[in-house]
Amino acid sequence: QRDASYYLPTKIFLVDNRLFQIPMHFLSSQSEVFKGMLEMPLPSDGANEGMSDETPIHLEGASLNRRDLVIDVSKHDFRQLLRVLCPPKIIGWLEALSFNEWHSVLKLADQWCMDAVRAHAIEMMTNITVDIDPIEKVVVARRYGITHWIAPALDTILQRSQTLSGKDVGRLGLLTALHLVEIRE
Repeated sequence: QRDASYYLPTKIFLVDNRLFQIPMHFLSSQSEVFKGMLEMPLPSDGANEGMSDETPIHLEGASLNRRDLVIDVSKHDFRQLLRVLCPPKIIGWLEALSFNEWHSVLKLADQWCMDAVRAHAIEMMTNITVDIDPIEKVVVARRYGITHWIAPALDTILQRSQTLSGKDVGRLGLLTALHLVEIRE
């Protein structure tokens, strides 16, 4: 008889031409999207998607998200999410992730309705203060509705001695850039 807690079914995913085999529990416990995928009945043609390297579940271009949009899932982003959901170490629980690695986690957690993981990623990103581009922080804050990041990041931009580049204006948006220039004068 199989143990209810420690006999974990795995699925094989293909992301950006890389195969990942992971216990479905790690994804389905955090996401209704993956929980629904696990509960779907097998197709009548006998295809058993996700059970072998030859029939993986393809995540590229999949519309598995809260907005029903097609998203680009990279192996890097997926790997960062898996580092959080199923860490390779027991002692020391989770290696430190960089701001950009947490951004990868946030991107997929937001897309796949992993609300607890999304909140944790935001908390961890908030605590990372070293060498973070304030313009990137504004862009990320706007994209994911992290309103408490915006004012401090804009204040940091205002305190810099360098002027905004054309690329900065493009990332911030013309209206925000004009407001910043106006405040500086």
